[in-house]
Amino acid sequence: TLAAGSVQGAANSPGGKSGATAAGRKTPEPAAMHGPNFCKLLVPNHIAGAIIGRDGQMIGEIEMLTRCNLQISAAKDLFPGTLDRICIMGGQLEGLKDCITSVIRCIQEMSGGGDRNLLVKLAVPSSAVSTIIGKQGDAVRGLSDKTR
Repeated sequence: TLAAGSVQGAANSPGGKSGATAAGRKTPEPAAMHGPNFCKLLVPNHIAGAIIGRDGQMIGEIEMLTRCNLQISAAKDLFPGTLDRICIMGGQLEGLKDCITSVIRCIQEMSGGGDRNLLVKLAVPSSAVSTIIGKQGDAVRGLSDKTR
């Protein structure tokens, strides 16, 4: 069971726009450009509480500012094999970027802030792992280089 906020529609659906191929056929643009997008982070219990805030004030503020829906699993509903709660964010791409930034900022503040390294756990479907890693690890190496 997830608390606070509600994510509508579990799948991305392409909008009405499409691009043309060399053969003149229409191809749908990526769904990420039109439909809802989602991100799933794993957060320790004390950080989940900070994201929710007193009486849900913080989570409501994040939802209002980013126009995204934000859900955090109940304290007893942990991600399998971890002691972490599940934080699901959903919305249009630009709002989702802002929502992720707000949640990470909250994690950073609860972790002591400053210039300390921050560990953020992202739950990724197994079907997307090879894309994140890239051919011979190029994509993940590039991501690592950019974030140092």
